[in-house]
Amino acid sequence: MEYGSAREYFEKMREELDADQIRELKGTYGFDIRDAGKFIVRFNEDGTLEVFDGDAGVEPDCTLMAKEKDWLSIVSGKTKPMSAFMTNKLKVKGSLGKAMKLQKVLDGGSR
Repeated sequence: MEYGSAREYFEKMREELDADQIRELKGTYGFDIRDAGKFIVRFNEDGTLEVFDGDAGVEPDCTLMAKEKDWLSIVSGKTKPMSAFMTNKLKVKGSLGKAMKLQKVLDGGSR
């Protein structure tokens, strides 16, 4: 799916993931998208998720950082998350294990 902005991606995330995918990701993830802002997504055990603006005071287990154009390329399926990571277009701060779980969703798992 194509997204016009990183904000649009995070707003539509609830619609694109099913409860099992959300439970599997259980945890709190930060997204620092240059030129678009900071977002926090909490994946809950009950299969729901919450999206916060980055200044909500919620501490993530890991944070993914990218330029907006690179982020949109990843979430639209044009760039594989691992390729983006290996070429420094996607950076991870915190739990690499949590970030690896998220790869399934970013790598077309929600489509």
